[in-house]
Amino acid sequence: MAKDPKLYIRKNSKIHASGLFAKFDIEPGTRIIEYRGLKITKAQSDKIADVHIAANKKQGTVGAVYIFTLNERYDINGKVAWNLAKYINHSCDPNCETDIVRGKIWINAIKNIKKGEELTYDYGYDMDCFEDHPCRCGSKNCIGYIVRSNLHAATGALRHHLPGRSLGQEKQGLEIEIHDLVPVLLRKFKEVIAADGARVVDQDIDPAGVRQHVSH
Repeated sequence: MAKDPKLYIRKNSKIHASGLFAKFDIEPGTRIIEYRGLKITKAQSDKIADVHIAANKKQGTVGAVYIFTLNERYDINGKVAWNLAKYINHSCDPNCETDIVRGKIWINAIKNIKKGEELTYDYGYDMDCFEDHPCRCGSKNCIGYIVRSNLHAATGALRHHLPGRSLGQEKQGLEIEIHDLVPVLLRKFKEVIAADGARVVDQDIDPAGVRQHVSH
């Protein structure tokens, strides 16, 4: 085998459009690919994400936002031609994880991955506008939306109360933080009140002030 061969190949994905697939068997702990792109500030990141999301909604498509958190000051905009890692899809039962080492974002294997298997990792999204990010990974523990694993129980509960949705399966033993739920719960509450024709008054609520752990 050649020195440092590429461990992946790009192919069509059943999850979403294109994906990266294992070119060889890959062992846990293997560093597979770097998530590359342009370093941008948080302000630039917000603007770029808003433009991409608005374009997706207008075109009726999903995805195409490739911004990855680097640290508290900067993000990486991975929507560049030389970043093949952008094609790695989310899964609720991933076989890879991300690791930031000295300013570089790496995708590493966390399981034994067979040749031909699609590479996936948990995108780690929070619950804000979770309905805009449907998940089609097909794993047994998929709840239908792309949110980080410790929020599956909360998202599943909200999904249960959305028209035409069902919880799908019971979630137990997952720990969540109330401050993660505040924005989406407030928005849902306002939507219900507004639908009844009542006036909704915004109040400043500090999520940190109600932070606690709840076991489901």
